[in-house]
Amino acid sequence: MNSQQKGNKEEVLVIRDLYKSFGNKHVLKGIDFDLFKGENVVIMGQSGTGKSVLIRIIAGLVEPDKDMVKVFGQEVDKLDRKELIKLRLKIGFLFQHNALYDSMTVRENLEFPLIKNIRNITQDKINEAVDDVLDAVGLAETADQYPSELSGGQEKRIAIARTLILKPEIILYDEPTSALDPITSVEMNNLINQVKKRYKTGSIIITHDLTCARTTGDSILMLNEGKFIRKGNFEEVFDTDNEVVKGFYDYYFIK
Repeated sequence: MNSQQKGNKEEVLVIRDLYKSFGNKHVLKGIDFDLFKGENVVIMGQSGTGKSVLIRIIAGLVEPDKDMVKVFGQEVDKLDRKELIKLRLKIGFLFQHNALYDSMTVRENLEFPLIKNIRNITQDKINEAVDDVLDAVGLAETADQYPSELSGGQEKRIAIARTLILKPEIILYDEPTSALDPITSVEMNNLINQVKKRYKTGSIIITHDLTCARTTGDSILMLNEGKFIRKGNFEEVFDTDNEVVKGFYDYYFIK
């Protein structure tokens, strides 16, 4: 089944009536949203509101209690194991803490997903893919270095390169500017936009960083107590008297 079209946009992800609880803690309470090809959607909210749980459900790392999730027109819960593995290869996940292998060089970290997931891939194809993603993140010179030799910003960039190596159509970013200084954060925001332009990905960006949200987000969703309370572009979301939303804006921009 192919992805649906809405106007000129290609719908790559549809979530309807999504619920998730852990024991008596109700984290997600019936949320809905769509993601389109070439679109960055930012999801914001206080700690513990379910942002990271949401993208882990999308990545298939956490099972929802109740939902309808369609990825590229396919209902995820109706896929068999083989189909699900194939689908997951189209989804890239940038972990908050990068999750690079310390014992491997940058090149080896990037080669690993290719060797693991693509049978009979030639070394020439591996080299071509590695060179392409290193060029995309501007770090070709780091190929033979180890993660411990990289700065925090460089590690984030290499983590993005590793996410890109399998050419995903959806990228899930979990706090991409976390623990970065302001200048490096700006560079990361610019890179997220460059990735969208170069690879035409649809992306979901989980962040507390309003500068990141304003710079990268085509649309923004504000999550509170398991539900979206505001949706729209940056100005639309923060043009409100809602105390939860105002609290975010005032903390970052009003001193």
